[in-house]
Amino acid sequence: MRPMILVMFAIVVAGVSFDAQTERTGASQLGSSAGPLADSCGVPSSPPAAGRGGQPIFPVGQYPVKLPAKSLLGAPNNLPNPYQAGVHWGQLPAGRKWGSTASVIAAPDGTIWVTDRCGVSGSGGTTCGGPNAQVDPVFQFDTSGRVLKSWGKGMFVSPHKLTIDKDGNLWMADNGGHQIFKLTQDGKVLMTLGKKGVAGSGTDEFDAPTEVAVASNGDIFVTDGHTGGGVAV
Repeated sequence: MRPMILVMFAIVVAGVSFDAQTERTGASQLGSSAGPLADSCGVPSSPPAAGRGGQPIFPVGQYPVKLPAKSLLGAPNNLPNPYQAGVHWGQLPAGRKWGSTASVIAAPDGTIWVTDRCGVSGSGGTTCGGPNAQVDPVFQFDTSGRVLKSWGKGMFVSPHKLTIDKDGNLWMADNGGHQIFKLTQDGKVLMTLGKKGVAGSGTDEFDAPTEVAVASNGDIFVTDGHTGGGVAV
């Protein structure tokens, strides 16, 4: 039986509700976590952007939200925070720096796979094109941050999410190239879905896909439609 491919167009908004214009305003003024605010974990040094009625979208000291002492299920939210802001991880090759890091995933063997847009930083539209086309966007690390392998130069336009299926194959959503790739862990292409550089709504086309997941029976699920200058629609 051939695997089913399901394309989903959806936005999941957690905890807050504001219109698309407010979201775009906030995104453009606050930047992205992969851009100039990366070393501060996204916390802006200037006053937060204003939303409806002139009220800050994220009040000072509550970025992005202030959690209650306990969750709705009773789990504590007030335990000591073991994470440190601005700590760089991963021993990149000489001369390489982190850019728009689009995906981090732990594999069943304990290694960590990272997708980075070829050292290019920015809020939306960052790609592996031009002078960065010969830079690897995919890395495999051990838990200490040592690079085990890297590959992918010239393969993707704007790599987004990386997924690992039950057989250990990698699946890359390339939202800049409008394609989905199935790959080995050495970067060999096993299958592609979509037409490179062609955005569309046909049964064999995608419009900036962002994520892919593979069910245990082989069905393929894709989230699609990451258009509009970096705002999902």
